[in-house]
Amino acid sequence: MHFCLTGQYTPQALNGILVNPSTNRSEAAKKVIEAAGGKMICFFSMPADGPGVLVIFDVPDPHAAPAISGLVVASNTLHNVQLKRLLTQDEVVQVRQRLLNFVRHTRRLANRLVQLVAGSLAANEKPRFGETGGFRTEGRGCGVSGLPSIQL
Repeated sequence: MHFCLTGQYTPQALNGILVNPSTNRSEAAKKVIEAAGGKMICFFSMPADGPGVLVIFDVPDPHAAPAISGLVVASNTLHNVQLKRLLTQDEVVQVRQRLLNFVRHTRRLANRLVQLVAGSLAANEKPRFGETGGFRTEGRGCGVSGLPSIQL
């Protein structure tokens, strides 16, 4: 799983960098990430919003990323840290497929609900879904809200 970690150096870290300006901060980041079982993809320095870094890394365990972030903050190296999950295009395709499957499943359930409710209605009442997604019948509403709007 890919993550992007950004943050600004703390005053303490900046003092350490000034004492030894040739220190390679990317090597330190790489060691921390590898200790957590991950692999550093890239490391960039960011001058905007104060001196900081942007690190993209890959870890097999999703719980390792917040642990890495916590370690960096606890060591007083970075502050204003943000950790974001990144998705590869293959993962995006999987998410889209899951969404499509969920929508299909939800529609099947909604149609089944309509069939069950329709069987208990008088012959002259025609069930349909309202524009807001709630179930409606001619003359009375049935309190099923939050379902996707489906025209039967």
